[in-house]
Amino acid sequence: MRVSDLPDGKPVSLKMNPLVLKYMARRVLYFLMVLLAGFVFNGASHMLRDVHQTSQLGLGDTTICITYYSGWSLVSSPVRAPDGRTNVLFPSAGSNAFSYEGRYIKVDTIQRGMGYWLKTGAQPICFFGTILTTGTIDVVKGWNIIGSISFPVYVSAIIEVPSNIIASPFYGYRHGFFIATTIEPGQGYFVLVKENGRLILNSQSVKALK
Repeated sequence: MRVSDLPDGKPVSLKMNPLVLKYMARRVLYFLMVLLAGFVFNGASHMLRDVHQTSQLGLGDTTICITYYSGWSLVSSPVRAPDGRTNVLFPSAGSNAFSYEGRYIKVDTIQRGMGYWLKTGAQPICFFGTILTTGTIDVVKGWNIIGSISFPVYVSAIIEVPSNIIASPFYGYRHGFFIATTIEPGQGYFVLVKENGRLILNSQSVKALK
């Protein structure tokens, strides 16, 4: 697991993608709706990045803003977004997104529950979509990059199907690998499993964090 093994990518240009500009305009409208409703974003720093308090935009809808480190990051989508394309969710990304399936694969869409390598900048990225209170993630024998849900989850609270398939700690990345004790919204994590199965993340475990 070496970042140096990743291929370089070219920064995404917003000017060359009118669909991105259209989607960004909708984001501005979302912010105006939030302001008119009297909601205020409250920043809260936590380990790798700042996750701002989510604001309800409608039944089941939310906004989650995350500040990543500059450079290569392990990322995921913490919401069910209306448009999962990489250049829409991460308009300022400095590379393509890469999944890991025994080898690195360039992708243009962020799948829910999966984690990806991506070059990020040190500025907030806001995700808009439906809240994810639970997540069932398919994993295959070997190394996997898993994603997140809309709330932090202790790794000790993750349900394994079948049981006892996890064969390593969960590794996050912040200019170097570290052992994670919590799956944080918007982040990605490497984990080794003994056989094909599923990992289930449940927001009920967030109670243990309070």
